Amino acid sequence: MKSKVKVEIVREAGLDHLINRKESMGLCFIGKRGRFQKFISDFVFQSHPGPVIDLETGNQLEQQHKGLSYYTLGQNASLSGSKKRLYVAAKDLSKNALIVVDRLDHPVLWTEFLKVSKFHSFKNVESKNIYCSIRSVDKIGTKVKSISEESNHLNVELEGKVFAPCPGQWAVFYSEDENSNSFGRLCLGGGAIK
Repeated sequence: MKSKVKVEIVREAGLDHLINRKESMGLCFIGKRGRFQKFISDFVFQSHPGPVIDLETGNQLEQQHKGLSYYTLGQNASLSGSKKRLYVAAKDLSKNALIVVDRLDHPVLWTEFLKVSKFHSFKNVESKNIYCSIRSVDKIGTKVKSISEESNHLNVELEGKVFAPCPGQWAVFYSEDENSNSFGRLCLGGGAIK
């Protein structure tokens, strides 16, 4: 458990000053918040501005996006000069276009079906009460209705919809387990969302 690592093991290693240290949810090697875009463009991927398309109308907006690598599905597109809040619905790499919608409850941002590849199993996935979590802040997860296996991925149907799962993001599967110290759940495995 994380609590054991933070208290017992850290103390045994003589690193008491780390016990009460505030946790970081960012990327510590990038530095101050707000430098993420510069880090991406300098070290990961050169991204170029391009058109923004309204999904509903198909019209190109006056604003341009900063570069597709700076956006993720479901996020506020934060387009300067926009009179309304717009959310990323998709990215068209072939046209370098950012596709947007004007509300978070738009159906294109929600799904109850996932394809998961590169699945790594830790436990028996035949369990009856399986939950799927696609974000670290999602402590409970969404109950899985069914899982079927194809040659190179799993087809997952959920009992509820999840918000904006992104290709490459991990889906982690849990089962209920009274003996577990992790929210009463046992990790079954996980894989990358296709």
